Amino acid sequence: MNPQIRQLYDLALQPSRIIIGLMSGTSLDGLDIACCRFIDAGRATKYEILNFITISYTESEQDAIRQVFAKADAPLEKVCLINALLGRLHGRMVNEILATWGYKNTEIDLIASHGQTIFHLPDFSHDRKFPDSTLQVGDADHIASICNIITLSDFRQKHVAAGGQGAPLSVYGDFLLLNKPGKRRYLINIGGISNFTFLPGINNAGIMASDTGPGNTLSDALIRKFLPGKRYDLNGKLALSGQVIPELLKILKDHPFFDAPFPKTTGPEMFSLFYFEQAVILSEIDSPKLEDLLSTICQLVADSLFDALVFYGATDQAEYYMSGGGIYNQAIIKKLGKKAIWLENINSTALLGLPSDAKEAALFAVLANEAVAGDFSSLSAEFLGMPAVTFGKISLPR
Repeated sequence: MNPQIRQLYDLALQPSRIIIGLMSGTSLDGLDIACCRFIDAGRATKYEILNFITISYTESEQDAIRQVFAKADAPLEKVCLINALLGRLHGRMVNEILATWGYKNTEIDLIASHGQTIFHLPDFSHDRKFPDSTLQVGDADHIASICNIITLSDFRQKHVAAGGQGAPLSVYGDFLLLNKPGKRRYLINIGGISNFTFLPGINNAGIMASDTGPGNTLSDALIRKFLPGKRYDLNGKLALSGQVIPELLKILKDHPFFDAPFPKTTGPEMFSLFYFEQAVILSEIDSPKLEDLLSTICQLVADSLFDALVFYGATDQAEYYMSGGGIYNQAIIKKLGKKAIWLENINSTALLGLPSDAKEAALFAVLANEAVAGDFSSLSAEFLGMPAVTFGKISLPR
């Protein structure tokens, strides 16, 4: 038997595993690295976040990603090169941070790498002559080779292949780590795109997850355009000083995504700077202020989130927890709080033992743990209404 296959077999039989989860989101701010210990799998899963860090991308690294990010006309040569570039970059980042944390690479059982999504094409966003598709770069063979650690990747591809839309995948980890019988929970995540998971706490058949629309992606794009050298509106400070432009907000909401049935998924390809600039033109606003544009975007984020939550039965009798970079945008948080009194003081998922910044990276580590040690009996379509499959392609180091 190939000794690496034997190693994988032995890992599945271990009582616990240490897994590094890697997440690079649509905000392109950097690589989230979560070191997690898992005991058992499925509904018996117990976990601990041992270490977490976000390593920021340099300006040149961000620029390289943006050459292919959410661009229909991205040069194939660049896609090919950046696929390898990111894989090697992420591998080096893991090696460096393990040394900083005092781990030997041999102490890590697996790496779970989400990769960098550069294009996402769910069912209603493309020519129906083709199947749904999603593409992540940051080749895992490079990571496995550089780190000498078995690496799982391409989780979203399996979801699409099994009939899902490739996102949001957080529902699986949310269910295994944060579901509690008798507790009706809504887990809100605001990254580049906003999404939520609904855990009814009684009937698992009602569990679902869906994107709701833009998160930080539009605000970030606007900041980069008008304030070169800045990446985002820190704490939503500029948006807080602006006023919502009603006519612009109305046009932004006319996008067909908001009327599409749940669950649904989207990305920066759909909610792009072009989409926003076209809406500004249609609104015929004369020289709008940046602060007002940002305030309007934050209102769109809050409104679309609230509408989705209410559609899925959100009331003051539920618990609400938040994660993602949007948790720091006070303009979004305040606008969401004004929608309903029960959204005024949303707790971080840290209150449930899962730090909000580490959540997404940790949830992909969960999928890797399930792929190796789980049998997915607890993730049947009967319970989740989503594909119950083994996620992740396996890259062996040698």
